[in-house]
Amino acid sequence: MTVGVPYSGKSTWVKEFLEKEAPRKYVVVSTDDIIMSLAKQYDLSYSDIFQDAYLVADLIAKHQLDAAIEERKHIILDKTNLYRSTRAKILTGFPSSYQKIARLFPIPSRDDLTRRIAMRKDKII
Repeated sequence: MTVGVPYSGKSTWVKEFLEKEAPRKYVVVSTDDIIMSLAKQYDLSYSDIFQDAYLVADLIAKHQLDAAIEERKHIILDKTNLYRSTRAKILTGFPSSYQKIARLFPIPSRDDLTRRIAMRKDKII
């Protein structure tokens, strides 16, 4: 489970981790990926569709997570997960046999944040 503010490097870390650690072993559940897919499907930007698509993306992500748990897959949950209550609610859905690991991402400096936002012009939250 990733934990960090937007633009803190969560998705970048997931991508780099998967490149090193055999991607076929993991299922990545990401509302951002779902929103990007929906935006592409409707020929819109992430920013254009975010408000309307977030709840749908969250529901799709929950279904993906449930399916991955049922299939006993290794799962990376790539979301902000900032609230302890949110993390606890998500983790209650996992069987006790799952090892639960949180990867914490520090808040980027103002310069890093500005640079990262500029690199992601298609995604403005």
